[in-house]
Amino acid sequence: MAFSDDGASFTAMEPFAATRSYQLPDGDGLKTVYVHYKNLVGNTSTYSDSINLDTSVPGDVGMSINNDDLVTDQITVTLTLKAPPGTRQMMVSNSNRFVGADWEPYSITRTWLLAYNPYVSVYQVYARFRNVDGTISPNYNALITLHLDQPPPPIDTTPPNGSVVINVGADSTSVPTVTLDVLAADNPGGVGVKWMYFREWKYDPNRCPMGDRAEFRLDILH
Repeated sequence: MAFSDDGASFTAMEPFAATRSYQLPDGDGLKTVYVHYKNLVGNTSTYSDSINLDTSVPGDVGMSINNDDLVTDQITVTLTLKAPPGTRQMMVSNSNRFVGADWEPYSITRTWLLAYNPYVSVYQVYARFRNVDGTISPNYNALITLHLDQPPPPIDTTPPNGSVVINVGADSTSVPTVTLDVLAADNPGGVGVKWMYFREWKYDPNRCPMGDRAEFRLDILH
């Protein structure tokens, strides 16, 4: 592929890529970019698109909740995410550490659920962006006050239940690497099992007549 500002003078051919940074000509106004494609057997085609360049308007990057409303009566809100050019992914979270958050395709709007707490009235949502070249933006955030007309349904407070078995129930092992079989299920109407973590400890032979014995504990969380 090759590029041009006037449709006549093109850059040198370069390997095809789905995205590419491009420097528009100097000066504000309508700019047209032309691309010239060539396939493996030499067939060519040309396409173009136009955009208005106005450098007097500063770039607007950040986020807002419900179009900058100060108050909402719903725990479900709409985020407007304003990312810099070249943004491919975004990460949104109710935590400024983005705990449990994943990268997702960038979208200018997104429905979001506030982390409702009956003792909290002001909520903060955080976002950051990742460019096509892998660079990650600073964190952005927005605030909104929640005044519910009616409280939401009670939070699911019933813990999951489950089990863990070491080496299919064997009493002993000669190697320190073992296989854990884990099983977990949530209560009917729960929000589902999402996380698990493991703790290991060793009995003190001076305090336990069973001697030197290791045990695992499985904690399963909503």
